[in-house]
Amino acid sequence: MLKTNRDSTIELLRIVLIFMIIVQHLLIYSFKILDVNTYLNDLDFNSYTRLFLNSFLVVAVNTFILISGYYGIKFKWKTVFSLLSQVFFFSIVINLFRIIFDPVEWNWDYISELIFPISKEVWWFVTSYLGLYFLSPFLNAGIEQLDQKKLRLVILGLLIMNCFSGLIFGSFSEDGYTIFNFIVVYILGRYFQKYNIQIKYPGSFYILSAIVLFICILLAINFDKSYLINTLFQYNNFIIICSAIFLFYLFKNQNISYNKSINQVSGMVLGIYLLHDHVYVRIKIIEIVKHLETISGEQGVIFIFYLVLLVLTVFFSGVILGIIRTASVACLNKYRMSFKEVKKSVD
Repeated sequence: MLKTNRDSTIELLRIVLIFMIIVQHLLIYSFKILDVNTYLNDLDFNSYTRLFLNSFLVVAVNTFILISGYYGIKFKWKTVFSLLSQVFFFSIVINLFRIIFDPVEWNWDYISELIFPISKEVWWFVTSYLGLYFLSPFLNAGIEQLDQKKLRLVILGLLIMNCFSGLIFGSFSEDGYTIFNFIVVYILGRYFQKYNIQIKYPGSFYILSAIVLFICILLAINFDKSYLINTLFQYNNFIIICSAIFLFYLFKNQNISYNKSINQVSGMVLGIYLLHDHVYVRIKIIEIVKHLETISGEQGVIFIFYLVLLVLTVFFSGVILGIIRTASVACLNKYRMSFKEVKKSVD
């Protein structure tokens, strides 16, 4: 069977999405744009700019899941073990640095996070995505059995549960950081692929949806309902789901020829996420941002330049560690095969 190359256009989108996630995490954790008690009580031009920027960035996670839905998850144990190996590799590497440079209290909480990072939700995305991965054969089979009318009704019901019950009342999908939201977005992706749904002018709609989201945020602030900003930025917000769809189609409608470099870098995206969103690395990034802000003083352009360098450093650090992991796995496989050959010859 011939191996088909991944679409470089979509692989480029994955790279763009991980940059979006890195920047969004800077906004959330370093600048605390969702902290109602501090950030949202003292808003200035920079504050509004960051909220505006986040309105465009917040779609990244849903877009990742939409890609999985559109192209369909093909369940393979090899992929499961590859995902697990990446998780444990980055967990070990990060914690080695943590042990060397910072004192570690060897209690059960720390040990369990080290040994069971998925069960302990060290990375919530990985835990939810792995659950979606195991459910994908059932979801794929069920979707294939439904006609378009029935599938539309199923999607409508799920959207009501996810975007109304979940967003407004916190049931089912709570804040959208859950497997339920992933299932809904995945099924949407499968629907678009199954019936070859086309969307015209997705770029314009993506910008429009982000602006609508930002207007909702401004209204919440204006009517002294700043606490609603957290709700508006939840992944199960219907506006954010629609925005993710438009961003996906913006790239899908392009036609980039196969690019080996793009596809190789795209394969490192999970590692980049695992590196920068570990709680220990996250704390270090927060400290670095504070230091950069101090040395920049009142020079905003210099501070932005430093932040760009920080984002690039995080990205390429993840890529380098991903290359090291891949090379290590290749060496282990090579030695394992050599050992088998030696054992076979001896027998």
